[in-house]
Amino acid sequence: TNSRPRPISPHLQIYRPQLTAVLSSLHRLSGLFLSAAAVGLAGWVITLGLGESIFASAQQFLSSGYGAGLIALGLFGFFYHLAMDSVIFVGIGDMDTTSKMSIGPDGWSLRALLRRGLLPPDLALNDYLDFDIVNRPSREPGLQHWRWQRGSAIVLTPFGLWFIFQMLLMPDFDYQTIAPWLATTFNSFAMTVLLTTLLVHSLLGLQVVIEDYIANPLQRVLIRITRFIGIAILVAAIISIFAI
Repeated sequence: TNSRPRPISPHLQIYRPQLTAVLSSLHRLSGLFLSAAAVGLAGWVITLGLGESIFASAQQFLSSGYGAGLIALGLFGFFYHLAMDSVIFVGIGDMDTTSKMSIGPDGWSLRALLRRGLLPPDLALNDYLDFDIVNRPSREPGLQHWRWQRGSAIVLTPFGLWFIFQMLLMPDFDYQTIAPWLATTFNSFAMTVLLTTLLVHSLLGLQVVIEDYIANPLQRVLIRITRFIGIAILVAAIISIFAI
């Protein structure tokens, strides 16, 4: 018998592709893109604090094809994550004690997904979708993790959209334009909140991925390493913001 308290997620080839499985896989993949975007954005701010020459080199890379591709993946991760989190919020609002959850206007309830063969019938619905966490006692760490994820997503959405629109309206991306823009009180505050919520949300998501796909002996080590790296990057970025 398996003595592990929480099994690792099964290999993808066990079940045929299903709607919920594909959406879940894309959600986690977009989360990885979003995590990379968080590190990239923090690095962009750090180079800004290091001076004009280093920032110019960073901007030169971002202007290349590789940089544009990374930016596109980061935007995909942000907007796909935003769309899926909105679906999750709507679904939880429609969920009752019989686990009838609506996923959109077409009536994609859990029962309907089972009838259409889009969910594996031998899996418990709550275990498959991880929504049983909503009904757990508040002292359990899983609920606190879920609340931090949803709370960071709520804060991240308006500040993420603010940054995207600011970049679209930016007349130029040289040091003389970006540094004074970020040095203003509101923009420095907004960037600090954006980086904090983005990195916190990314670390929480990476923890779930590690717990689901990495064996137990390595889980705690990897989680601690990712947290240490994330906190170090965040501190360096915040120092760079207020050093400008």
